[in-house]
Amino acid sequence: MGIEEYFNAIDRDQFVPEEEWQWIEEIICEMKEIIGKISSIPELPTFYEAGSKKKGTMIRDLYDVDLVIIYPNRTNMSIERISFILKDELTKIYYNVQLKNIALSILFPNKKYPNKQNFHIDLVPARELSNNSQLAWIYTWDLRKVIKSSVQLHIEATRSFQRLDIIRLIKLWRIRNYCEYPGFILERISIEITQKFENYLEMSQKKILIKIFMYIRDELEDLHFLKDPADPSQNLLQNKYISRSDLHSLINLARKTLFQNLNTIEGWRNVYTGNL
Repeated sequence: MGIEEYFNAIDRDQFVPEEEWQWIEEIICEMKEIIGKISSIPELPTFYEAGSKKKGTMIRDLYDVDLVIIYPNRTNMSIERISFILKDELTKIYYNVQLKNIALSILFPNKKYPNKQNFHIDLVPARELSNNSQLAWIYTWDLRKVIKSSVQLHIEATRSFQRLDIIRLIKLWRIRNYCEYPGFILERISIEITQKFENYLEMSQKKILIKIFMYIRDELEDLHFLKDPADPSQNLLQNKYISRSDLHSLINLARKTLFQNLNTIEGWRNVYTGNL
């Protein structure tokens, strides 16, 4: 087996069968019904299913669902107020509601698939900026401020990237090595680095991954602006809290990865089995 065959094999192994997804559809329906009955918010929302399944970047080791709850712009209530009402109402039903950046995250036990005990659904409240606009106001729990963005446009930007295999491999690298650096930010960085190469569609997975690891090791600490694909004038790094420890954890992980002999399958096995 060659190195590229090894990458393709671990990528295939991360495919999530449809039958494993069916029980999640039931949870999504449950969420929609509960949220639609919250009377203290005067307007009914629409829902947009987001997350890695929608992007084409889902991996079986760790996946969740993002459900965007979109309230119309005629709602006479701020997105901050809407977000707090949803948090309070959902906490009455699910004791384990956690605040995570822009989402209310709810953990669900999985009796059918015990290895998915950490499955959670992330609910993202949003208020339309204007009629028929994909941009929305979103409240960030970690920064305690309102931002203007679009989960839909983020998904479209990722789906249009023609090397989603790279994103899945980077995601698996981060997860299997227990790195807490924000996955969405790492995804956007990986896309921007890859697209700098004119021939990236033909480049090997090995070459692209090494370029990304080298960038993280040598340049990530000096990155101060990462454009938001929903609004290129906005800086994603200002809308997401990233601790110094998480930043240095990712840099150190890239450094350890590059210490491996990446011309051999054994070196890559160390990378993807957490033996760094």
